[in-house]
Amino acid sequence: MDQAPKKPKPSGRELQRHLNTPLECKVCHVMLNRRRDGYYQCPSCNGLYKDNLMIAKEYLMNNPDASIEEIVEGTNIPEETLIFFIDNDMITIPDTNKNFSVCKNCGRIIIAGRYCNNCAIYTFNRLQKIINGEHDFD
Repeated sequence: MDQAPKKPKPSGRELQRHLNTPLECKVCHVMLNRRRDGYYQCPSCNGLYKDNLMIAKEYLMNNPDASIEEIVEGTNIPEETLIFFIDNDMITIPDTNKNFSVCKNCGRIIIAGRYCNNCAIYTFNRLQKIINGEHDFD
């Protein structure tokens, strides 16, 4: 079967929206510094903060068999954000987790159905072209 076009890398703005990066210390209201280990630290009181990616990674280290619903419940990270992290290979879910399915065309992890959104749209567009007589049997 034809492969759908690869998903482009996320934009910086899209990534930032999902990371929900802490910017300011909740105690001192001072701008945080990003550390190399993924944490954010207040230069004034040394308070440590995490973005959504670090929270998800830590949760999965402590709960490797967690379902996506359990991750959402345990971290308060939106499901859409977790799927974004999975689709962009920022976190991985072990194969033992039975709450995920795989796209029949490209192998991307999906929550439900047979195809990911990219492959479903690609297939729909190809079918529309065939119906309209614009054959593209490459």
